[in-house]
Amino acid sequence: QPPADYPAWALDHVDAELKAAALVLDVGCGPGLYVRRLRARDVPCVGVDLSPGMIREVGRGLVCDAIRLPARTGSADVALAMHFLYHVPDIAAAVRELARVVTQDGTVLVGTNGPMHHRRVPETLAFAAGVDALQKPGDRFHLGNAVRFLRPHFGVVVEDVVRSQVVLTDPEPFVRFVASCSELYEALLPSGTNWDVL
Repeated sequence: QPPADYPAWALDHVDAELKAAALVLDVGCGPGLYVRRLRARDVPCVGVDLSPGMIREVGRGLVCDAIRLPARTGSADVALAMHFLYHVPDIAAAVRELARVVTQDGTVLVGTNGPMHHRRVPETLAFAAGVDALQKPGDRFHLGNAVRFLRPHFGVVVEDVVRSQVVLTDPEPFVRFVASCSELYEALLPSGTNWDVL
């Protein structure tokens, strides 16, 4: 609350650039949330993701690593990096690659979370595992430190923030969400901790 259409809000920031774009790369496109919206607007867009399963969801796209994009230098007018840079092992290399593939006056739209995003997940898991704290994987690249990664590669970095919160009246959605996070958190738990028992 308040309700927010985050993808629409984000894309509004580059509306003029998208209308004039000959090529948009959605790097780390996941299942194609932005690709579908751009295609619906007749924006020429290519989804790129490390996961073949995600590219199958997109329909057309490229399976590749974000630090080795199969695109010529300066070939994209706009590149999107929406909520994925915190997953990349070498964030600085991925940002350099984004800067490489856009034209000299191109635009890179980066989306990430605030440092408090999903904070209850690692807090809950740490409590259940009997440890003081667990690092949230998203802490590697968030609103508080993103500029440090971006500024060396882009002439202008502009920040904007949408503020909302998830309000739950029933714990079941939270329990299901935490259960779905095993891939992100299980390796961070103390040795011998059984995720299924936790």
